[in-house]
Amino acid sequence: MIDHLRELTAERLQPPDAHRHFGPKRLRPKSGSPDSARIPAAALVAAVGTAGFLLRLLAWPPAQSPDAWAYLSWGGALLHADQPPIDATGTAPKPLGTLLGALVWPLPPERAFGILIAISLGVLFGALFAATERRAGAGAGLVAVAVLLPLSRAADVLPFAYIDVLIAALVAFAFAVRGTWRIAALVVAGLARPEAWLVAGVAGFAESRGRLPRRLAAAAAASIAAPLVWIAFDLAVSGDPLLSIHRVRELHEIRGLEPASWWSAGADALHSLPGGPAVALALLAAALVGLALHGRGRWQARDVLLPRATVVIWAAALALETRRGLGINHRYLLPVLVPLALGVGLLAARFLPARLAHSKASGAVAAGAVAACAATLGLSPAPTRPTGLSRAVPETTLPAVERISPCGSVVFAVAGRLSPVSGVSSRRPRARLVTSCLSIRR
Repeated sequence: MIDHLRELTAERLQPPDAHRHFGPKRLRPKSGSPDSARIPAAALVAAVGTAGFLLRLLAWPPAQSPDAWAYLSWGGALLHADQPPIDATGTAPKPLGTLLGALVWPLPPERAFGILIAISLGVLFGALFAATERRAGAGAGLVAVAVLLPLSRAADVLPFAYIDVLIAALVAFAFAVRGTWRIAALVVAGLARPEAWLVAGVAGFAESRGRLPRRLAAAAAASIAAPLVWIAFDLAVSGDPLLSIHRVRELHEIRGLEPASWWSAGADALHSLPGGPAVALALLAAALVGLALHGRGRWQARDVLLPRATVVIWAAALALETRRGLGINHRYLLPVLVPLALGVGLLAARFLPARLAHSKASGAVAAGAVAACAATLGLSPAPTRPTGLSRAVPETTLPAVERISPCGSVVFAVAGRLSPVSGVSSRRPRARLVTSCLSIRR
């Protein structure tokens, strides 16, 4: 009895936190993987979005863009041990596009790239939700998804299967994870968009440890990884290590592109966003304020370094391209819209009540919003590219499609878009490939 009383007395005299030294340490999630508590909500958003966009895509007539047909023809040529018909297409060579063309080759050709982009749209919103939730809670993730839904213009990018959706999904995935996965996602994005090269370098610098020279070396390695793979790809398929650069110059000459002023470049970017310059400037201001406020601490500054760099680097690269004469299309801005939506979510988190900021229902609400967006999509009548190029680009793509088509010549037509519901032709013409007889050989 006396011994027992001594033990109780000694236990009461211990400091309140003394017992923590004897218990097991709390394990933190490994670097590079999202917290397991956040995975179900983000996975729900991604799964619901993927299913919704796939169902919507299959309800529409096939309308893949000439770029998608070019990637499919390149991938098919590689699978058949042929040289990709790059000179016969109207788009610049892209290693990622060719690899994806080979990947989706077993799918129905008129739907192949569309299926891939529908999946990418679901992943885009799921990864954005996870990235914002990890930094500021589920309520902020819901706000970020709600901001990106109308800005993504899914009605434009989904039916025509633009690869820019996949690039934006890779950027969002890079924001959601850490470590090697973050760098790898941006390196893969750099196999289709050179804008991602420097962003990958920033990720390599932020994710590395040690002294400054070592971190700079990691940044350099991450920056040059994609260009080296691109050069190797060009060399393997054509014998010319600078094939892509030469092809881009040829396409610029064919299309008669002329340099534009910096003012017109900025105006084109603002007018490309839904709502025009007023909405674009308000979105930019809110996003930058959100990223700035979230980055006041040392850890927080490191956490938002990559989104900040993505906005600056990607926007500057697009401005340079526009200055050279390439008009800004809305889909080129998708990777920039991801960090902007993230910044708006971070800003909103500062005004949300704690009950809403960490509500478990936010994931279900975000998934419902994505599903509602997918269910109400209609084929947009607005042209997705400058009118002067709408006919030239598909016509240059036709030889590549005909080369792998057993049904003879493939007809190119400029006709009214058919509504998937009423079948009534719209007033605005749209260039399209007639693929009713297209059945690519396996």
